Amino acid sequence: MRKLRIEELTVTTRSLRDGLMADLVRRVVRVPKAGLHQEAAVLEGLRAFGRRCGYREQHAEQVAQLSLSLFDQTREIHRLGEEERALLNAAAMLHDVGAFVSYNRHHKHSYYLLYHADLPGFTDRERELVATIARYHRRGTPKDRHAEFQRLTMEERIVVRRLAALLRVADGLDRGHKRQVRSVKVARRGTGLQIDVVAEAGSDLEVWSAKQKSDLLEEICGGEIRFKLLEKN
Repeated sequence: MRKLRIEELTVTTRSLRDGLMADLVRRVVRVPKAGLHQEAAVLEGLRAFGRRCGYREQHAEQVAQLSLSLFDQTREIHRLGEEERALLNAAAMLHDVGAFVSYNRHHKHSYYLLYHADLPGFTDRERELVATIARYHRRGTPKDRHAEFQRLTMEERIVVRRLAALLRVADGLDRGHKRQVRSVKVARRGTGLQIDVVAEAGSDLEVWSAKQKSDLLEEICGGEIRFKLLEKN
């Protein structure tokens, strides 16, 4: 405890067999995944993992909120459901954990950490998807030549591309990690999208960054993504 700087230790009243039984029931009975992923214990498990990696919690929560808002407003485009929404939430919350290893190439470090993480409430396959989505939150977009992407089925590749597209924009909207963006409003404009960004004054960098990272979303939409900054004092 001294080595880890832990002041308090909680001993569970459950045993290993309880965990094995709970996991077996979840895998066999197949309760609705989206409902399971929204349980407080599952969400807190994501935060606990992030804290162990020293992530910036406020930035993570902001990116997750913006990602889900974009997801909800673009359902007609991505045509994904609640299970995929939960995967996006997890990837958004933990997209930067790779900085725990090194900021350089931290998107790839995030993939490695999440791929091998123990995320309660997520199956091994779901965890791999979360890791892959987080891996593409910056730099290059998914390519068939990437080893991480090659491991996925064609259906899973579609999911990763669409969710990573939203995560990239959301991450750009908190470029300075200052949570200056209050909300986004998405409207269809021809084949593209108009995204109104309601933010504090001086948020031009966030809008510029989101535009720079909208390339994958433009590919999926088939049109230009336009951003408009609406400043609020």
